[in-house]
Amino acid sequence: MTKNSREIVETALMQMGALEPGGTASADDYATAKGILEGTLAEFKAARSLTLTWDVETVPDEVAQALSDAITEPMAAIYPGGRIVPQSRAFTRMLAVLRPDDRGLQADYDEDGTVTDDEQDAFDRAAYY
Repeated sequence: MTKNSREIVETALMQMGALEPGGTASADDYATAKGILEGTLAEFKAARSLTLTWDVETVPDEVAQALSDAITEPMAAIYPGGRIVPQSRAFTRMLAVLRPDDRGLQADYDEDGTVTDDEQDAFDRAAYY
């Protein structure tokens, strides 16, 4: 499933206390917040050299809440006093989904698919320094 820009924007506005739960953003609020959303996503992609297969109208559920959180910080100047999530935290959550740690067994030095006690010990010592 995906979320569209209106859902992302309205979630952010609700978090900030600028919109009642279940409410609908006014045309002006939506336009302003959508511009912030588009700019935030463009910055996120450019700063991390990401090529995404989705845009603000087809945001995967896995990153929708983090993206909604990410726009609360720049929106704070317009809607003060609400819950604000630092963009760095929101971006880290998005990256955890978009770039999962799929490395294999790092301590498997001979690449035989198993980690011996000696390999784990060597890995632990190397990680310490």
